[in-house]
Amino acid sequence: MADNILSTLRLSRNDISSLAHIFDVNFRYFCANNSPFATDYLSEIKTIVGLGFTAVLLDGSFIAAYHDKFNNFLQYLDFKNHENSLRFMSSNIAEMIDLAAFVFRLIKYPRYYEDFANALRKALGRVGTMLSGENAEAERLLQLILQKSH
Repeated sequence: MADNILSTLRLSRNDISSLAHIFDVNFRYFCANNSPFATDYLSEIKTIVGLGFTAVLLDGSFIAAYHDKFNNFLQYLDFKNHENSLRFMSSNIAEMIDLAAFVFRLIKYPRYYEDFANALRKALGRVGTMLSGENAEAERLLQLILQKSH
């Protein structure tokens, strides 16, 4: 029964696509504008991805699935030089977030979960979502991702 409840706490493909779109909009904004916040945004993304990987390593069940996406993330980390791959990178980030949030539920929210959640809140509240009018969608996805199972 617990496995059924936990499996429902994964994002749908549509939600992952919507989350990827929000990241893509943000990355494209930072590529098109010489914003000093690009470095902060990338730091938030690195924190999210890194803490997600830490959770996955602790659990041990999903290392291969996360590792492939993590390697892709590292390959395109200098996103301004990979504008043609932003959608791919954004999709990978969205899928890593979904998997990390699921694993955090499995391992009962270790202390660093709050750092993951705070970085995700900041990343989803950045400039691109405000410019594209997608604040409500970002907030809805944030609530889905960060909902805790009991």
